[in-house]
Amino acid sequence: MNAAATDFGNGGFISNFLFLGQPNPLPNTPPVGGSWDNPFAAGIQVPVRGSTFVGQAIRGDQLDRPMPYLSSWNMSIQREITPTLLAEVGYVGSKFTHLFWNRQHNQNNPADLKYGSDLLKAVPNPFYGQITTGALSTPTVQLRQLLRPYPQYQDVLIFLILMETCTTRA
Repeated sequence: MNAAATDFGNGGFISNFLFLGQPNPLPNTPPVGGSWDNPFAAGIQVPVRGSTFVGQAIRGDQLDRPMPYLSSWNMSIQREITPTLLAEVGYVGSKFTHLFWNRQHNQNNPADLKYGSDLLKAVPNPFYGQITTGALSTPTVQLRQLLRPYPQYQDVLIFLILMETCTTRA
């Protein structure tokens, strides 16, 4: 669960603690054991100090990341050449400083698309028994999870500074 609707306002690091339980073999149905009265049948995972968050989705941020900002400016000069002719020259510019983006470090390689719909097939989970909570604690996982760079994590999202400045002029 995120602390905010976006990645801002949640501090320097967050882990997603929500897991609804073992997937139901019937499509479009709640997880096994889940109901409207008990939607979190698997419980809410609470991280412990020193945890490596294996089996969970994690997000990291630079605590000293500079604040992004946009500067805009414009200038124009008008001159009346004759009573019926007006000339104008203008300049418009903007500069974005400290532009950043969310970089997903645990995406499948596009070359994995050769597997087609097999990527969604359930396969034995090599982490079963080692990861005891969360979506990766189930006996099976989708093949695409095992082909990720860090298969022991769901997602690894890191904020990166994309560029120091970006200037546009017209």
